[in-house]
Amino acid sequence: MRRAAGAAANGAVVSGAIGALAGTGVGIPLAFATDFAAGTLGSALEQRISEGKVRAGKNVTSGLTNAAGNMFYGCRTDFADIQNKKMWR
Repeated sequence: MRRAAGAAANGAVVSGAIGALAGTGVGIPLAFATDFAAGTLGSALEQRISEGKVRAGKNVTSGLTNAAGNMFYGCRTDFADIQNKKMWR
């Protein structure tokens, strides 16, 4: 149950940021920074809820994965998120 709640919190943060950026016309650097921040904060929130601790390396990796995925594909990269979680187990 805690894992599901953590994943939902992460998704809410990342999706909220994507929704906030949609249609704003902000430039690539600001969009990248927003995606990075959302991925990093969402990962930290998910870890805190599901594991009770937060690992900075995992957060930064998740933030970079989120930002790069949105930059290249224009959407969330759920597959990359899954791979990132497997790497940090």
